[in-house]
Amino acid sequence: MKRTGIIAYALLGIFLSSALPVAAIDDIRVVIDVSGSMQKTDPNNLRAPALRMLNGLIPTGSNAGVWTFGRYVNMEVKWGKVDKQWRSLADQGADKIHSRGQFTNIEGALKRASSGWDKPDPGTRRNLILLTDGKVDVSKDAARNALSRENVLNISIPDLVKQGVKVHSIALSDQTDETLLKSLALKTQGSFEVANTADDLQRIFLRMFERAVKPDTVPLN
Repeated sequence: MKRTGIIAYALLGIFLSSALPVAAIDDIRVVIDVSGSMQKTDPNNLRAPALRMLNGLIPTGSNAGVWTFGRYVNMEVKWGKVDKQWRSLADQGADKIHSRGQFTNIEGALKRASSGWDKPDPGTRRNLILLTDGKVDVSKDAARNALSRENVLNISIPDLVKQGVKVHSIALSDQTDETLLKSLALKTQGSFEVANTADDLQRIFLRMFERAVKPDTVPLN
């Protein structure tokens, strides 16, 4: 084969390889409310089976982490690649879900759980799953609570949009700040759902993962 033919063939190969889409990596952050108010809004502690259910749905090989929050935000399951060991830790984390936390620091939880998502990354599908009653409560001072809620709407949401994060907010009762949770979902092109039973959660998670983590496909001729 002449040299020009070899070069043309090589260039064609480069073009075809660059034209094919690269499979995106899933990065899933799960954020769970453990504040005292959940005793009323989630009396059956649906959050524990919810985490176990999520553990079974998150694709192997993706990246994921689990945070719980009340007044403070704690990493319950360390962020990392989802494998057998990670799933074991997630099941252990489900056993630790409680409703004893003071306050409901949604603003801090969103900031902590989205750490590392400073810039958008086209090669990563970023999804944040928030299970809460959606009532911002960071202090006994009503003015501070109102300010934190405004910060979620005016600072947290725009930051998440810039980072290319989709927020899927799940209210675990009808007694929730629906406006706040819907804003988080709609403005990030995520989803908002209300779950009152374990069956509700199962249907929500299946729909959510079908939309959020569905593998990219291309037609082949």
